[in-house]
Amino acid sequence: MTKRSLMVVGVAGLALAAMAWAQDAAVYDGKWRGMFSDKKGRSRQAELAVSGKGGTWSYAREGGKWDDACMGPEFPVVVLSSSPVALKLRIDGESVLKGCGERVVVLKPGDDGKNLVGTFADNGREVKFTRR
Repeated sequence: MTKRSLMVVGVAGLALAAMAWAQDAAVYDGKWRGMFSDKKGRSRQAELAVSGKGGTWSYAREGGKWDDACMGPEFPVVVLSSSPVALKLRIDGESVLKGCGERVVVLKPGDDGKNLVGTFADNGREVKFTRR
C-alpha cells in the first residue's frame, strides 16, 4: 500500500468511527424525566435533556424557596461516553452555582427503549428516567 492509500484508509476509518459514535449518542437524544433519592433518602425528581455530546440536567425544587440551592437551576451536561449499552454523563453544577459540584452519572437503556436506569458515580444512588 502506498502512503496515500494508507492516509485515505485512515481518514475513512475516522469518519466511520465518528458516524458510529453519533448514532450511539442519538439513541439517548431527547427529554427524560426521572427520580432519584437525595442524601436524606427522600425521593426527588430530575429532568435530563440530551442532544449529541451535551445537554442539560435539573433537579426539581420541591421544598419551596428554602430547598437546597442546587435544586432548580438548569446545569449543563457533557456526554463523556455513549454506546448502545451505556451513557456516561458529567453534570457541571459548579459552572452555574458554586457549591453544586460536578457529578458523573452512568445510565443504561431499559428493555423497552423508553427508560434509562443507572447510578451516580459519587454515591451509587439509583437514578431512573422515562422518555418524555
